[in-house]
Amino acid sequence: MGDVRPAKQPELHMIVACDPGERVVGGIIVERYRPSECWLATYIAVRLEDRGKGVATGLMAEVARTIRLNGRSDWLLFAETENPALVPDAEAAWARTRLQVLTELDMRRVDIEYVQPALAASKRPCRDLFLLCYAQDAPNRTLPAARVMDFLRDFYAALHQQDSAELRRLTSELSHRDNVQTLPLVFARDDSVLGRARSISFSHHSVRRAYHHTQEALVSQATRGASAGDLR
Repeated sequence: MGDVRPAKQPELHMIVACDPGERVVGGIIVERYRPSECWLATYIAVRLEDRGKGVATGLMAEVARTIRLNGRSDWLLFAETENPALVPDAEAAWARTRLQVLTELDMRRVDIEYVQPALAASKRPCRDLFLLCYAQDAPNRTLPAARVMDFLRDFYAALHQQDSAELRRLTSELSHRDNVQTLPLVFARDDSVLGRARSISFSHHSVRRAYHHTQEALVSQATRGASAGDLR
């Protein structure tokens, strides 16, 4: 069967982590955007009782391996997470915990005034998020501004907002820069909360028929019983 995705929609990949008994202990969903060949990690989940065992670290390593096999050599992997300073007080502690975990997963903040496009017609653009980038392979921890612009154009276009005023602002800002700095996510690595992976296997699935609105269902199926973390 050929690729049946509508024009401008990303290709979804789901990676599932299983223990030796083939019990699902975690999973991650990433989107591949073309023609920019940038990727976006949208959901990661690990069962509560399996946290601190390196499952998330293993999932990220498998994502990087998958991207290297499928993408070009100068690939970029982005993600989103809440800015603790801009979310309600009741959510700030969890947002700070996410920053700690994402720091250990080699994520850094992209130094732009990011706005996420509205994910549905009934929603508004979101201004309380950081745009992150997987920095393990980023030379000097900077990103080419043109590549960041290409990703943003692909992302907004996939959500039918290629004429958004926010996108025009972001691309105008980036057009005056050669490179974009990536910044640390506040927390250091002194006390690891992730641990090391033990006896975990990973399976990869390319999801051809799934678009943005089906991701929550996919994560529910892949990690039922887990406490899911939405990187958005």
